[in-house]
Amino acid sequence: MKSHALRIAALLAISASAATSASAADFLFSFTNDVGNVSGTVTGEVFGLTDNATSSATSVLIYTWPAALIPPGNASSYPTPVDATSWSFQDGNSFTVVGGVVTSGAFHADNSTAVSSLDRLWLNFGPCSSGPTCSFLSLGSNNSQYVWTGVAGTTFCAPGGACSVLGGSGGVPEPASWALMLGGFGLVGGVMRARRSTAVAFT
Repeated sequence: MKSHALRIAALLAISASAATSASAADFLFSFTNDVGNVSGTVTGEVFGLTDNATSSATSVLIYTWPAALIPPGNASSYPTPVDATSWSFQDGNSFTVVGGVVTSGAFHADNSTAVSSLDRLWLNFGPCSSGPTCSFLSLGSNNSQYVWTGVAGTTFCAPGGACSVLGGSGGVPEPASWALMLGGFGLVGGVMRARRSTAVAFT
């Protein structure tokens, strides 16, 4: 009887685990300009990803963007949020989520009819000249104005959960950092040599 109960409990645990691993996940995203011609931050949300899998977003909404990207004369009537998955060209839509954290991703949509409205969204779609991957949101035909990040990377956060930063070029350590690092290696080497010579003296 006990073994039968244990078997049922194990089956329930396995099914619960399988359900968790295939659960849908949504992620807030944000990126801040560091190479574009419009300062500010873009925020939005990616919906319908599958945890512990690679999947496509069911919807990508843009919530906020810098005022300079609002089409002239349309500030009061421009609708928000903007659904980039409804734009005419969908050139990339694939995200990998592991344990509730986005580990890689690429979304690329173009709004070909846009003349004085948001017309292109890239999320961690690279490589870019400013870093290994980049994200940007542009306004007007041929990207006349754009918020573009390539150094800092793009942040993805599960609502109330963990965050991850994708892309970005990081940075090259400054001379002072190199000096500290080399000094630390030298100190560790000195300590190890002293220990070795002490051990030899006792044998």
